[in-house]
Formats: sequence, structure tokens, C-alpha cells
Amino acid sequence: MSTTLTPNNADAGGADSAHAESGKNNKTAMVTTAIGFIARFGLAVVWLVSGWQKLADPVTTKQSVAAYELFSRDVSDLIGTALPVVEIALESCYSRVFSSGPQLRYPASSSLCSSQASSPRGRGG
Repeated sequence: MSTTLTPNNADAGGADSAHAESGKNNKTAMVTTAIGFIARFGLAVVWLVSGWQKLADPVTTKQSVAAYELFSRDVSDLIGTALPVVEIALESCYSRVFSSGPQLRYPASSSLCSSQASSPRGRGG
């Protein structure tokens, strides 16, 4: 009785090694998902805290933007006023769009904060 080696039975534990590989892939996917979640959550917290701190003290925010001396005083004031609102809005959008998983990492939506590619209300009404 002769046995030929194929990729399925190349080693003594062919089925066991395939199962072990599948387990490793699952663990790798779980770790990658967890790291991605922690990174997204951390970024959302940074934007939220930063926005709230700037919103609580708008005078200091405007002074900080003006201290860079990149824009005129009027533009610096506008940026200092808008920056906290933009940061909080980014946190909100980021949390809604990117926390749903990999299928929404590159949304094909015309709305930045939309978590759906299209809205049923937008058709024919």
C-alpha cells in the first residue's frame, strides 16, 4: 500500500495543522480588530476632550491660534471660534462612520457624516 503526499496530507496532522492555522488567523483578526477599535476610540476621545476644552475657553483658543502668526487677526479669530466646533463634529462623525467596522472605512456617501451609502428618503421624495 503506497501513500502519495498531497498538500492536504503532507504532514501527519494535516487536518489538525489546518485547524491550528485557522485558529491563528482568528486570533490575529481579533487582535487587529481590538487594536483598531482602541485606536479609533482613542482618537475620538482626543477630539472630544480637545474640542470641549477649547469651547470652554474661547479667548485662550483664539490667542493660541493667533500666536502662530500664520493668519491675520480676523482669520485667526475665525479659526479659533470654529476649531472647537469642528473638532467636536469630527468626533461625532468619526464615531458614527468608522466605528461600524471595516465595510464603512471608505463610505461612498455624499454626506461626510452619513453611515449609509444612500437614504431611502432621498429617492423620489
